Amino acid sequence: MNKRLELPKTKDELYDLSKSFNSTFNRLEKSFNNHRNFVSTISHEFRTPLSILITELELAKELNKTIDDYKISIDNALEDANRASELSSALLDFARASYDISQINLKTIRVDEVLADAKLNVINKNGQYRVAIQYDNDVTSESSFFDMEGNPYLLQVAFVNLIENACKYSRDNTCNVKISNDDKTIQLHFSDNGAGIDSEDIPHIFDLFFRGKNKKSEKGNGVGLSIVHQIITIHNGKIDVKSKLGKGSVFLVSLPLEI
Repeated sequence: MNKRLELPKTKDELYDLSKSFNSTFNRLEKSFNNHRNFVSTISHEFRTPLSILITELELAKELNKTIDDYKISIDNALEDANRASELSSALLDFARASYDISQINLKTIRVDEVLADAKLNVINKNGQYRVAIQYDNDVTSESSFFDMEGNPYLLQVAFVNLIENACKYSRDNTCNVKISNDDKTIQLHFSDNGAGIDSEDIPHIFDLFFRGKNKKSEKGNGVGLSIVHQIITIHNGKIDVKSKLGKGSVFLVSLPLEI
């Protein structure tokens, strides 16, 4: 995979063809390395909760344990099993979000309705989380200005991840969402009032399995924001983040009305 054609000294058709082959080999090598690293990282991520789960079950087999001891072991094992299940679901969403747009079913959807469903999804899973949606530019939730071509399932996955991320790191477990539009795009801002993101972490915030310096104490698998980035990208959208330490973060999403 690391072999390359030697370029001729004269820049003729053979030179162009050799250069084209080398460029293709470079892309294939990069893709192969990315795939190898991806599989290696997934194996590592699964190994941790599974190892803990096995340890808990082995301890539970020991004799002379009280009922309370067994309950603690079962609760710990269940927590680790749930963590592995959540990681599996997240990676499945990541795979779906990695498809080419031509392979995904698109239809006319209301982004504000997908956002409302995402809000309900988050609140139903965690009653402590609060989500406030603000419609900008004097647009109401009854407006049809938020129509666009997209995949409702994938966009809801993206919105759920952004809302949960904001709620988890906010001091009051609240995510504030502002939705607005213009002639060509729909914009959504997901804000929190948490600790913020270190400037050194921001360039890597959408990398798979990346966890920032001030996030490692929180539960998570480093997959959510990678999923969000993939989903927004395949909808030909853009996502950015602005953050101030001690003040919080804002994730800015822009989606085109037509893909």
